[in-house]
Amino acid sequence: MDFAMDRMTRHALLGSGSYGQVWLASVVSSRPRTGGDVVDDNDDDDTHDNNDNDDGTIHETDVFALKVQPKYELLLSGHAERFLAERNILASLRSPFVMRLLYACQDDRRLYMMTPLLQGGELDSLIPMDGFSEVEAKFYAAGILEGLAHMHSKHIIHRDVKGKNVLLDRSGYPCLIDLGFSKYVPDDNNSKTFTFCGSPLLTAPEIILYKGHDKGVDYWSWAVTVYRMVTGRYPFFVEGMDELTLYKRICRGTFELDGFVSMEFRFLMVSVLYPDPKQRLGSRAYGWDDIFACPWFANDPSFDLRSLRKRTVKPPWIPPLTDSMLDPSQFHSDYSSFDDWMDDAKCPEIPSDRQSIFASFGPQTNSVGKRVYYS
Repeated sequence: MDFAMDRMTRHALLGSGSYGQVWLASVVSSRPRTGGDVVDDNDDDDTHDNNDNDDGTIHETDVFALKVQPKYELLLSGHAERFLAERNILASLRSPFVMRLLYACQDDRRLYMMTPLLQGGELDSLIPMDGFSEVEAKFYAAGILEGLAHMHSKHIIHRDVKGKNVLLDRSGYPCLIDLGFSKYVPDDNNSKTFTFCGSPLLTAPEIILYKGHDKGVDYWSWAVTVYRMVTGRYPFFVEGMDELTLYKRICRGTFELDGFVSMEFRFLMVSVLYPDPKQRLGSRAYGWDDIFACPWFANDPSFDLRSLRKRTVKPPWIPPLTDSMLDPSQFHSDYSSFDDWMDDAKCPEIPSDRQSIFASFGPQTNSVGKRVYYS
């Protein structure tokens, strides 16, 4: 796919962090988009269809999310290697429930990753104060677990599963994003990794205790996320608690469930939020299949995993978007004052001898298009 960077337009800033920004962007083709540097060559995916109607209008296949990372900030923070790893991991994934990479390129100051646009906003912002119904939560829980299952089948662990890292697409289906902490950890010889990472409220005991961790940490944080979806709270946190006390409760596996949840949900939480990763549901031989086989999923006649995988299940909530593929209304953050990293004056140069660090990221581009606000 040729993303024709000189014809790219940025319409709205969807997110901004310490090391980069995510923009809603589009490319209007003036010729059929064939050839070029293709990251994803899956011809069965509609996202990669060529635009045969080069009439100057914006089609669904021309809209995407543009992630911009300044090289200077990555080198300064020591995160260059992590971002390169994220690019390679995204390029290896092929699941509708996990973010994937469409195209990657760079200029002298910045790295660019184009990914599918997920217009429905963050799952975390959708959770009511008292939680979803269990039926509603089950839909999102299953979708997230499907994403993790795909990642784990490729020996990749996410390591930062949480509601903020799940976006909804235009249809209301969940998709795992932000693979900055993700890592390839093979199953052979009980391989583990020891980096302390993730969000404190969702951190697994083995990470806190530096015992080495594998895919079991994803099941733990998945269960914490599901607990929050059903109850509106985090299982181990009490208002006013400091981080050390929180970590002690996590390592003991101390949490409560009130009488308003089903016995099947209680069994699921107790089985997955188990401090010993060797005994944790999901960490045994059959992995995610064990979780889908538990009563919360298996004993619910209204839950159909095959239909979910085919995306024929009606989501509990469909984002109230306009017909425009450029509608950013589900992203509510205020970025009225920010440094636009696409402005060279806000994005410092890096020494020429450091450019080789990013050589494998993607081809060089000299143009990043224009900026036109959505209205």
